[in-house]
Amino acid sequence: PNGSIVRAKNDQKVYLIQAGQKKWIPGPAILLSKFNPKYIMDLEPILVNSLTTGDNVLYGDGSLLRDLVSGSIYFISSGQKLWINHPMTFSDLGLNPVNIFNASSLELQSYPTGTGLK
Repeated sequence: PNGSIVRAKNDQKVYLIQAGQKKWIPGPAILLSKFNPKYIMDLEPILVNSLTTGDNVLYGDGSLLRDLVSGSIYFISSGQKLWINHPMTFSDLGLNPVNIFNASSLELQSYPTGTGLK
């Protein structure tokens, strides 16, 4: 059903079913930020594979992401990652560092880079 989170039996990839498409949730942090993993349904692989693939599920606007490799912090806005290049930006924008999610390179590559925040 629409809005379900599913995976094929014996596979770790988790998908959101939306508008008849399967949309991959590429990381556990995204999964935890949007869904409750206890509701993942394990389906037969043939059923999951029969669904059309849609865009990946990403963090929403307003999310704060830390690059696990560089340590850089990004703010997601209008589907772009904006580098926060100064710690004072957090307080200037009213952001809270406790809301930062660690993101893999794969997750960050899903966003085009916009103008950094100063």
